[in-house]
Amino acid sequence: GAADSAKEKAQEAKGAAEQKASELKGKADGAVDAAKGKAQEVKGAAEQKGAELKGKAEGAVDQAKGKAQEAKGAAEQKGSELKDKAQGAVDAAKGAAAGAVAAVSQKGQELKGK
Repeated sequence: GAADSAKEKAQEAKGAAEQKASELKGKADGAVDAAKGKAQEVKGAAEQKGAELKGKAEGAVDQAKGKAQEAKGAAEQKGSELKDKAQGAVDAAKGAAAGAVAAVSQKGQELKGK
């Protein structure tokens, strides 16, 4: 009887130990899953942030490109205005020179005539 009673006690103890072990395993699994979930969230947030920063960086690049384009356009505009002004000055100088030559030759003719 004593042996049977000891066997029963051992069986109970084993059952209780298994019960306890399975509870602890469940808790451990839960903790692992929670940690995994957290890691996933952090990764997701980091990717989100990364995408935002990338978007901002690309936006800044586009803006800089736009500004450069504008500056180039303005410079070309300015350059063509200056070119026109210079051309105008050249034409005016040519006109004045031609006028002077004409006046001189006119004067020459008159003097000859006298």
